[in-house]
Amino acid sequence: MAVLISWSVYLADGHLIYTLDDPYIHLAVAESILQDEYGINSGEFSAPSSSIVYPFLLALSERLGFGRLGPLVINIVAMAGSVYVVGQILQRYVLTWKKQDCPYPYTKIFPISLGLAVCLILNAWGLVMTGMEHSLHILSVVLIIFGFLKIINNTFKVPVWLILAIVVMPLIRFEGLAMALLSVIALFYLGRWRTGFLALLLILSTMFGWFQFTQILGLPALPSSVLLKSGVASNLDGQSGLVQLSWSILRNGLTSMNERQGVLLLLGILIISCLCYQLRKKESNQTWVVIGGLAISTGLGHVFFGQYGWFSRYEIYVYALVVISTLVLSRTYLLHVSIRFAVIVALLLIAAPYAFDTLRTPVASRNIYQQQYQMHRFATEYWKRPVAVNDLGWVSYNNPSFVLDLWGLGSEEVRRLKLAGGLDSQALDALVSRRNVSLIMIYDDWFKDKIPTAWRRVAVLNTSRVTAASGQVTFYVTQALNHQEAVALLRQFSSTLPVGTSLNVEP
Repeated sequence: MAVLISWSVYLADGHLIYTLDDPYIHLAVAESILQDEYGINSGEFSAPSSSIVYPFLLALSERLGFGRLGPLVINIVAMAGSVYVVGQILQRYVLTWKKQDCPYPYTKIFPISLGLAVCLILNAWGLVMTGMEHSLHILSVVLIIFGFLKIINNTFKVPVWLILAIVVMPLIRFEGLAMALLSVIALFYLGRWRTGFLALLLILSTMFGWFQFTQILGLPALPSSVLLKSGVASNLDGQSGLVQLSWSILRNGLTSMNERQGVLLLLGILIISCLCYQLRKKESNQTWVVIGGLAISTGLGHVFFGQYGWFSRYEIYVYALVVISTLVLSRTYLLHVSIRFAVIVALLLIAAPYAFDTLRTPVASRNIYQQQYQMHRFATEYWKRPVAVNDLGWVSYNNPSFVLDLWGLGSEEVRRLKLAGGLDSQALDALVSRRNVSLIMIYDDWFKDKIPTAWRRVAVLNTSRVTAASGQVTFYVTQALNHQEAVALLRQFSSTLPVGTSLNVEP
């Protein structure tokens, strides 16, 4: 981890830069929270964050003086906790045979190989440098697995941290609501009725509190990031009928079958189903019902409602659940050397994209440094007035001026126009005029045939492309009076750009 962070900082000319622009959206919201507001711009409410609790954690880290280090500290602690808990699960509930049952050197080679393979599937190194809330999500998942295994195998009373992990999961990521409710059902099945009702009450209370909070602010119940990125969520929030909602769910399932990781997830669900059937015939314990049931149900939920990719982060939580559950349920088969070998090969096959993205982490950090960080520099150090963008994070963080988000994450007006199909050139021109925006920095290919004729192109920023959606950012001005000033400032700015970044300023 230290090598990965150090190399990333080196490629970004000594700056700690995350591999995505998204964590800076959370940081911008955290700044707003500290000013007793919620959103990106002062006096304008919005919910661009994909997590309920994460911006508040970052607000705390900002208050403690961590600044941009806040996401890194939170992610390192969360991922370290996840790896520790996974190690405990493997040691206590997977690698359970005696030494005489497994000849040397397999007693040493397999546990080490297994641990490293699972860490790769967790994207344990690369995920930390995204700066997002996914490490916390994984921690809650593995804590829930560990908690239920302790209850089943030792008949312990329910640990307090298990209740906390169940309750906080939907607050970390909205898709965590499914596993949280399934965990409540598992508590009922195990006869922990009081604990189950307590967890359910806390989940409903916290979610109701969030919905009340958004209603007071005049915002939808789901964040704009969820509504814009998920077809299912947008149908839930809109006026869509049952048929359209059902079709969006089915379409999401079909999309999963076209994704490499989606196919492997379905294969994992099938394997767990077979293992549960075998355990049902051989054993009368509760492990296959609870652990297998959680993995199958949550996995299918992700197939029909979830997404994949975006620098190897969206599906990591469900892979952690399915892979660890499979290992727990198949532990008696792992005495066979051939099966052990097959397991390691299968895990490495699943982990291949995550290992590749981990290796790309330093160049991804450099990409964000070359593009979004430089846009931030121009907006805050040179232009120093309202701007419009389609990549919101870095430009809005530590920026006292108004930032209009033309993609819709940080602007409810834009989001509604976009989902209603009304974000055309006329609407774009009206939006920037009404907000006194005189500079626009966007990806042209995101706004094909929608660029207003009143906007005048003044420059194009060229960078590498790793996690940025495009390698070119076009700068526009909205008034003829701004053109000469913009050109002069852009020429000054171009001389300060890092290696690998160029700015073509038009006369």
